[in-house]
Amino acid sequence: MENKIVHPKLGEFIEEVLKVAHVNLSKMCHEIHMGPATYQKVKKGKKKI
Repeated sequence: MENKIVHPKLGEFIEEVLKVAHVNLSKMCHEIHMGPATYQKVKKGKKKI
């Protein structure tokens, strides 16, 4: 059985850092080959990476 750990505050921190750095999320996702839906799951702490 897997332990599911959720870290929503980490996602909020990452979002703030990207916002301050003026990072375009669409371009970032394209460059790292990640879909927007997957990014949202990572941001919410619901996806293992």
